[in-house]
Amino acid sequence: MNVSAQPDGASLRSFDRVADVYDATRSAPPDVASAVTDALVALLREVAPSPHLLEVGIGTGRIAVPLAGAGVRVTGIDISSKMLEVLRSKRRDISVLFAEAAHHPFRDGAFDAAIFVHILHLVPDIEGTIRESMRAVRPGGVLVRVSDDHDEGGYHLESANIMWDVVEEMTGVTRPPDQHVEAGATFERMMRERGASYEERIVTKYDFPYNARVAMGHLRRRDFSSSWVIPEAEFDAIADAVERRYEEVWGDLDIVHPAQKTSQLVIARLP
Repeated sequence: MNVSAQPDGASLRSFDRVADVYDATRSAPPDVASAVTDALVALLREVAPSPHLLEVGIGTGRIAVPLAGAGVRVTGIDISSKMLEVLRSKRRDISVLFAEAAHHPFRDGAFDAAIFVHILHLVPDIEGTIRESMRAVRPGGVLVRVSDDHDEGGYHLESANIMWDVVEEMTGVTRPPDQHVEAGATFERMMRERGASYEERIVTKYDFPYNARVAMGHLRRRDFSSSWVIPEAEFDAIADAVERRYEEVWGDLDIVHPAQKTSQLVIARLP
């Protein structure tokens, strides 16, 4: 299914600008990625022998491609044509639809399951996105939020806090609310209101060291959407100030600091 339907809404954020580097900057180590794939395949086959899965915000197919390789039938939606081009360069047998997450055209109960991977914190209408996906999943199906979170209070989070301190000091632009927290809480609330059973299943914990030099490279290239709200005219000066602040805090920016991430599936089974 390759259909175009122009999404609306001024606050939608296309990832066209980072399509070429998305996999390199977001991918987990191969053993972690394989563990996530295996866990998802096992879960989906509990739901249906030949599951049909909807991925909301399918992007470059980082999750969908290995699932399809394991025999899962995947359909995805996204608003980034360039991300979908990368996906198609990997596999052409995954059905994709250019559509906005809170307004897609699938019939009620069309899928056995739906997954959200690093997407709910980005959409302008979290509730609408979840509600639309619930509608498209049949009774007895599952909705799964795949998370890959930094260790609480670690270097990665401290790095982000430093950056936002500098941004606010130099521009007055305040840090946006943490949509990750809102997205997770909204997902749980809506699933429980629907009467779904709810489970958090840790897949693996793994080392994800922090290096300030690498972080500065990501910031200067604006690889992550968190930096896109920084005013363009002041961006270079802000990046320079952030680098100086990192040096004040950590000294040598090339030092590798130990840190961890946790991959987990947040599973809601519909009644």
